Amino acid sequence: MDQDAARGVFDRYPQLRTLRGLVPDEVVEREIAVKGEAFEHWRRLAEARIPTVKLNQVFPAELERGRVVLENFLGQWGNVSVEELCKIRLIARYLRPRAVFEFGTFNGCTALQLAMNTPDDCRQDQRTDQGDHRRSLGRLSMRHG
Repeated sequence: MDQDAARGVFDRYPQLRTLRGLVPDEVVEREIAVKGEAFEHWRRLAEARIPTVKLNQVFPAELERGRVVLENFLGQWGNVSVEELCKIRLIARYLRPRAVFEFGTFNGCTALQLAMNTPDDCRQDQRTDQGDHRRSLGRLSMRHG
């Protein structure tokens, strides 16, 4: 048994701890034992091919001086991190898009943050990984002034 396997899935992947109490530990352990190696392979491949950049390498420095207000942002395993949510909100507020299309939505946490930081007339659509249905959110009333 290698050292990583001996540490346990919750020690190797602390973000999975939010599953405790929702999914039996043995199910998480079993699923990660089967898929962990493939996950690590694809993670390394993605990190090698997708560059990591700072926001100020893509957007003007003024973007990072924006104000961020989060609501209902403490997600669970499967959500983006709080730092990523903050960056998404800064970008949405800066770009002021007329439409946002989100694919692969998990539980709507990111969609809510986008809705709160885009213009009132911004159209927001989601495509989930549950079949080929599409849900139009249209204009949400959860705007922050």
